[in-house]
Amino acid sequence: MAGTSTGGLSAIMLGRMDMCVEKALEQYDLVGNKVFGKPRRLHSRMKLANLLRPEFPARNMESAMNLVIKSGLEDEIRQWRHFRTEEVPFQSDSQKCRTLVVAHGPVNISKTVHHTYIFRTYDHLHPSPMSDRENRTKHLNPGRAHRDPIWKIARATSAAPGYFSPIDFGGRTFRDGGMVANNPSTVMYYRFNVGNGLGDIPLDQWKPANSGEKTKSTIEESTFEYLADPETHSQLLRFAAELVSVRRARAATVRWETFAREFIYCCTEAACLGAQASRTFLTRDELRDHGVQVHSFVLNVALEGSSHDSCQYVCTFDQCHDGGVHVFDDQRLFEEHLRQAHDLEHPQFMDLRALEQWLDLGRMTQQAALKCRPSEMARKKREEREEKKATAVADAVAAGLVRGHSIPRRGRKTRESLSSTLPALRLDTDFATSSQPNSAAMIASPSSIPVTTPTASANTLVNEVRGSS
Repeated sequence: MAGTSTGGLSAIMLGRMDMCVEKALEQYDLVGNKVFGKPRRLHSRMKLANLLRPEFPARNMESAMNLVIKSGLEDEIRQWRHFRTEEVPFQSDSQKCRTLVVAHGPVNISKTVHHTYIFRTYDHLHPSPMSDRENRTKHLNPGRAHRDPIWKIARATSAAPGYFSPIDFGGRTFRDGGMVANNPSTVMYYRFNVGNGLGDIPLDQWKPANSGEKTKSTIEESTFEYLADPETHSQLLRFAAELVSVRRARAATVRWETFAREFIYCCTEAACLGAQASRTFLTRDELRDHGVQVHSFVLNVALEGSSHDSCQYVCTFDQCHDGGVHVFDDQRLFEEHLRQAHDLEHPQFMDLRALEQWLDLGRMTQQAALKCRPSEMARKKREEREEKKATAVADAVAAGLVRGHSIPRRGRKTRESLSSTLPALRLDTDFATSSQPNSAAMIASPSSIPVTTPTASANTLVNEVRGSS
């Protein structure tokens, strides 16, 4: 997704921040009210004042964009706790939507050539030196993804002369990309351009200043009139069909899980859940390789259509395919091969269905994967242990097996729930001589609640409670 000037802001919100259209429109209202609704006072009276000083304070745009970033990337900021809102980089996950924003700035170190400058969320490496000159010049400022803060790139693409001051960062000075590529399709793709007098609306118009409703209404009417044109409608259908075909082709790839559904893979083996580092992977193949390399998973493939009826084991590792397929008639020989050729000391044999089920178990959203981090798992296990101890104490007290009891110091919620329940119970003192050896009567206020407690496990329960206390 690509954009220039205000279109650059749209590209950032829809592409980099992955906003829906409705939320992006809400954020546009925020930017309009905080920026275009608050020009410098002198400019509201003197139209030529922008020759002396930009009409809108740059700090208003920076503040508004940081509010948009905080709203649009809340989960990302929470995940990367060392990033503050104003530090979130433009670079994004390579599996997500590729976003380009056009600005006007120097394209060489000496700053002698000013031309179209493209900010990218992804790596766009230099073309091969063997390619022809014409092909090399089509690659505008190739290089690594830009890690500059998002708000700075938003300022760079929208710094229209007379309206906003230019911005300096990375040793360069940037201005509105509309100065060189007002229509980004000249650099990127096709653009639908609303006419019907929309171009006559000044860039700084936002009426009334507190909401911009009149200006937005004019834009909306012109846009609907443009979309109602039969030729425009025909173009929309043609491009929509093309986009659908592209999406269907992408949906058949592994990357689609990350791109569209935000799935990643997490190793669910106990050894990895308790490890110091988080075991998460972008693709299914990465988790499969991890299972082989770390957990010694070996795919047990049946040998079919062979004259060697006694051979029941086949090595499926790629390293073995160069010299032909290695087959074995004895598991001991296969394990010896795995140790010598692939350094697998204790292989775990799995059929294809079991391996795929294990991979499915590891597929989860990024939020679910965060809960698999060692700190989260340790906290959950600790809470489970405390809950079991507290439950054992409560059961013993309720059954009359223990008169005095202590509650674990940790687990505030457990202590509070027990303290609100136990005082309301009065144990039947005749439990020890009850005529029903396998049950106990417990009198509660205001009603009587029967509780059944096997006497066979009484000593075990008492010992468990005393040990936990």
